[in-house]
Amino acid sequence: MALAAGVTPPEPGRPVLYLLVEKILALDEDLPSSWPVHGTTGYDFMNLLNGLFVDPAAERNLPRFYAAFTGEKFAFEELVYKCKHLIMKYALASELNVLANELNRVSESDRHTRDFTLNRLRGALAEVVAWLPVYRTYQRDGHISAGDRRHLEPALARASAGSMAEEVGIFEFLRDILLGKDGDDAGRRRFSRFVMRLQQYTGPVMAKGFEDTALYRYFPLLSLNEVGGDPRRFGVRPAEFHARMQRRQRCWPHSMLATSTHDNKRSEDVRARLNVLSELAATWRKQVRAWSALAARHKQRIDDGEAPSRNDEYLLYQTLIGAWPLQQPDPAEFAARVKAYMLKAAREAKRHTSWINQNPRYEQALQDFVDRVLADRELMTAMQPLRRQVSRFGLYNSLSQTLLKLTVPGVPDIYQGNELWDFSLVDPDNRRPVDYQRRRALSAELESLDAGQARRLLDSLDDGRAKLYLTRRVLAARRRHETLFRDGEYSPLASSGAKAEHVLAFARRGPGLAVVIAPRLYASLLGDHERLPLGAEVWNDTRIELASALEADSLVNVLTGEIVPVRAEAGCQFVRACDALASFPVALLMREG
Repeated sequence: MALAAGVTPPEPGRPVLYLLVEKILALDEDLPSSWPVHGTTGYDFMNLLNGLFVDPAAERNLPRFYAAFTGEKFAFEELVYKCKHLIMKYALASELNVLANELNRVSESDRHTRDFTLNRLRGALAEVVAWLPVYRTYQRDGHISAGDRRHLEPALARASAGSMAEEVGIFEFLRDILLGKDGDDAGRRRFSRFVMRLQQYTGPVMAKGFEDTALYRYFPLLSLNEVGGDPRRFGVRPAEFHARMQRRQRCWPHSMLATSTHDNKRSEDVRARLNVLSELAATWRKQVRAWSALAARHKQRIDDGEAPSRNDEYLLYQTLIGAWPLQQPDPAEFAARVKAYMLKAAREAKRHTSWINQNPRYEQALQDFVDRVLADRELMTAMQPLRRQVSRFGLYNSLSQTLLKLTVPGVPDIYQGNELWDFSLVDPDNRRPVDYQRRRALSAELESLDAGQARRLLDSLDDGRAKLYLTRRVLAARRRHETLFRDGEYSPLASSGAKAEHVLAFARRGPGLAVVIAPRLYASLLGDHERLPLGAEVWNDTRIELASALEADSLVNVLTGEIVPVRAEAGCQFVRACDALASFPVALLMREG
């Protein structure tokens, strides 16, 4: 839960203080509108935004290649189900026993259910928990919302589907309890007390089973494996993003906008890089096969199997692509970071080793493999071209997602150190000391940089000043136009022309106007060319249509200081992408004095 001051409640019933809940929402789950909060801490937004930079076409081939390379052939839904059972069997077994015993006492209070045995009740309860698609429900005093019912009913159906005839009565009993069957006051109190305790149990089971086990076992595209995400969901269409932002503006206009947090599996800039692989799927498949052939000599034989596994090997390649520093890394330091991450990932996966039952031989073989791969000059040289290509496009992705986070409805959150490029992995890697002295120095340098000089920042993109500059400029615009960005209407803007699919644009309207233009899918936009994503050579005839007539013939790009003409044709006003994106990869156009 986060508390801060200074945000006016959007409507009666919201708290005076700025109040958020650290709530992980499933893809089809809504935050209850009755809660007196301003929103969540932003995991839902993070996954939605990330999807904009994933090519949906990769859904056809990346999972297929992943299965062929690793031998991992299963449905992800079944994997989550098994991982949740694993957690209930070992890590959270005593809590399940407590719940089962309470359920048994409830059953013994009714002559129709008193013959249900403790073991059968425990097994049925575990099945329902394993199939529940959300972290928890929020029933209280027998009252169940339509949203909770929508999640509980399929969980009960899936749980009972594979049961024997003798178990049908138990699942009907559970249905009565979980879906709020009417009864006498004493019965309702017993049901309610049990449900309240069960709801405190399902959250940890989901967290440990989904986040900390399943996401470390299945990763065709690692950028999708995030808290609140879904590894099967390749890409978010602009229309869906716009619809979700319009709903956010109506219902939760002050919810937090996060892209990196203390609990991420990997930072925003790592995900921005890995998303590029969805656009380069054919190249990725070819390269992984070649790297694996070179790396085969570094594997070991343990218990009639190779170590590390093909799955852990595939994880390593994605990790090296995503986390490789922009400057030449210190070999020992970088190797230590990667080995620590790979060891944690293997233990979380709980297949070849785990935190409780460690397998020293496998862990040593994994660590040795990382060391040998990083020391293999031939292999590192083979990785370099794709690593550099992905890194370049990933930086552009990061600029686009930074602009969007700072301009859509909500309150932007910047995790420590992410003012510059940050390629951290899961904790403790993302909790290393931040060099704030360097950030202060660069910020002071940018203080005197004229907007007309923004183009120069692209000549040294690796130093991170472009991201810091963008952040400073947009936050300054938010300060000047506080009401517009806090309360302004969100209006999707249509794009047309040769590169229309590579543009996401919208307007914020209120007292004033802001037009936001964020390119996407840069690899397919630019191809193999080393050119910048600027000007008519790239954008051709692409244009952004303004949703309503403006009483102005131009707008100012606050990032570059350039005057961008507002043109008209056939009664429609528009700006050309080549004008808006002439000197910087993203644009924020405003009516400035």
